[in-house]
Formats: sequence, structure tokens, C-alpha cells
Amino acid sequence: MHGTMAVVWPNKNGSNRAMYSAEYGLGVIVDQNRYLHSNNIVVVPEAIGSLVKLQFLDLSDNALEIVCPEIGRLRSLRHLRLANNQLKYLPAEVGDLRELQTLDISTNRLITLPERLHMCLSLQYLTADRNHLWYVPRHLCQLPSLNELSMAGNRLAFLPLDLGRSRELQYVYVDNNIHLKGLPSFLYNKVIGCSGFEFSYSNLTTKKPLGIAALSVGTLSPL
Repeated sequence: MHGTMAVVWPNKNGSNRAMYSAEYGLGVIVDQNRYLHSNNIVVVPEAIGSLVKLQFLDLSDNALEIVCPEIGRLRSLRHLRLANNQLKYLPAEVGDLRELQTLDISTNRLITLPERLHMCLSLQYLTADRNHLWYVPRHLCQLPSLNELSMAGNRLAFLPLDLGRSRELQYVYVDNNIHLKGLPSFLYNKVIGCSGFEFSYSNLTTKKPLGIAALSVGTLSPL
């Protein structure tokens, strides 16, 4: 005999909102997308690990401080949005999301990224803007499918040499990192993007018009 399991989240108005329904024992979810943004959610419960067929999860614009390790059980997950929360770290189990294609962790309080992130073999787009990151982990250069890396508005002081050797990586966004004084020559074959109005280079800050979306590194003097 099978039952139905439901996990509920508190809404802003104090009422409860069902997160998902699953057939007990089988973990069959009702649909493959969950939009749970803007709900003042503080904790992702361990029960989320039951959503084994989930492909899209949006938990942005909440008050998350912790993401439980059980999120690594979502082996079908392709898109994960955790932007605009209060996260200081991500669990290592994020690296178990082998089908993950996009990860948005912008506007949090992250000071580092999990080492096992390089095991997300399908990851194509990583957005980590506006955190407290001091460096780009070398293991990110091992991501075989990564096409776009955005780490604007952090505290980066240097970029790893291996970043220029990544074949799939085509777009790098590192503007508004006040400790990053220049762009190294090994990024000559990449497109350096500008995500905002200001781009700091060699102690100079220049204003860029809205129409400029990207700059070729070949137009800049390398270090």
C-alpha cells in the first residue's frame, strides 16, 4: 500500500504551501519543475532528496542560510537557482549533480566554492556574481562542459592559469573585482564580458555604455 507524502513551506503570510507530492516509497513527483522563489524560506529540508526526477528548482530570493547535503540526490536536476539568499557555503554534495547544466548562486555570502563542483560534468553556465569569493578555484577549469563563468562583483585578486586552457569555456565575466588589477594574457582566446557599467583594469575604472556587452581580450593590454 502506497501513501502520499507532502512537504510544506511557510509563506510570507504565515500560511502553508505544499512543496511537492510524491508517491511514498517510489518518489514519483507530480511534475519536474519547482518554483519556490520569494517565499522567505530559511532551510531546505532533508526530504528534498526524495525528488529524484526533479529537473528545475528555483529557490532564489528567499532567506536560505543552509542547503542540506540531500540536494545531491537530485540526480536528474538540470537547473538550480539559489540567487539572492544568505548562503555562506554550498554542500560538497552539489558535485553529485551530474546532469546539472546551469547553477546560479549570485548575491549570497559565499567565500569559497565546493571542490567537488568539478564533478558536475554537464555544467555549462555558472553564475556566482556578488559574493565574497577571493579566488577562482582551479578545479573549475576541469569542468568539461563549462561555457560561461560569471564571477563579477567579488574580491578576486588573480585568475588561475588553467582557465585559459579550458576548451569549452568561451565567456568570462570578472568585472567589478577591485583587487583584480588586470587581465592575464592567457585569456587571449576568451571573450571577456562586462556585466555592468564599470570595469576596473590596471587601477583604472572606465564607464562602459549599455550597448557594450563584451570586450575581446585582444583589445586590452595583457599583464
